[in-house]
Amino acid sequence: MTRRTLLMSLSGATLSACAPRGVLSMAGVSEKSKTQLIWVAAAPGTSMVAANPAFRDKIASISPFAHIEVSIPEHHALGQVEWPDTDPDPLRDFLVSDLENLTTEEVFLGAIAKDLSPDQEIGVFIHGFNTTYPEAIYRHAQIAHDFDLVGPQITFVWPSEGKPLGYLGDRDNVLVARDALLRFLERLTARFPNRVAVAAHSMGALLLMETLKQASVARRPLADRLAGLVLISPDIGMEVFISQVENIPSLPDQTLVIVSQKDRLLRLSQRLAGGKVRLGEGNDIDALQRLAIVVVDLSNATGGDPRNHLTAVTSPTAISYLRALIKDETVLTEAMGSTPLLLQFPSLL
Repeated sequence: MTRRTLLMSLSGATLSACAPRGVLSMAGVSEKSKTQLIWVAAAPGTSMVAANPAFRDKIASISPFAHIEVSIPEHHALGQVEWPDTDPDPLRDFLVSDLENLTTEEVFLGAIAKDLSPDQEIGVFIHGFNTTYPEAIYRHAQIAHDFDLVGPQITFVWPSEGKPLGYLGDRDNVLVARDALLRFLERLTARFPNRVAVAAHSMGALLLMETLKQASVARRPLADRLAGLVLISPDIGMEVFISQVENIPSLPDQTLVIVSQKDRLLRLSQRLAGGKVRLGEGNDIDALQRLAIVVVDLSNATGGDPRNHLTAVTSPTAISYLRALIKDETVLTEAMGSTPLLLQFPSLL
């Protein structure tokens, strides 16, 4: 199969998995809706224009740092983003109920400090391939809501092409975005050491690991200032990942890699990479155990994303499982002190 054919296959699979595309639409909050505040840090070059026409003037003025209040409909289904259409309805759709620009990174960090309680951590989410600015915001709001996450939630948005055929372009964009992510995480963790947990999905995991490696090679402390690290369906070659880890003196104690051997998009990515196995496929768990990394295998989880690439955050059974894992720290602690370092769904159910 040619690379062009593979890209077309990836295009079809991705379109099926994420249609309809998300746009920023603004509406008042229904009395029965809930809201989720998302802080946003956007890397240079990020396009923020995917907006409902009625909201386009407002979106055109969004700064790289902002906080966005997302309205979540009353009848929200666990694991789903109820995407707004051209006729947004707060009773039915994810919508923007409030938006405030923050003029500088320093103002942004100061606002985070005011929102952070003494017993809370900051959650940072890094999206994957073929994801627009609105889609990253709505997806993080869904995750924060469904997982009952507390503490400020920051979406780091990098300039994805936002197109199914933009896979190779997105890999280049990830490399360009490393400097921006490094600068942002350095300033965030310097201000809030050991209180920042980062979760990255798919190609976003490549961005995160490359950034941590870059910091370590330059002898700039970063990984050891993180409270936790979660790689969800990471689109990273196994050999590349091992090389990254070997260049990082120490990963956070709470480091998880969430995998599925049924991830259809990562199978396509593997073929595009000339057959090199992807970390998120979970085909070489032994290698991860040798690195003392806890693996959560969701291969048997059902429901959610039909391509099994977003299972961790779209499958109601997987969400319940992972939520229990997050809340019961003893399970994770015991896994980190045992061999093998493997938590296999549905061991907690």
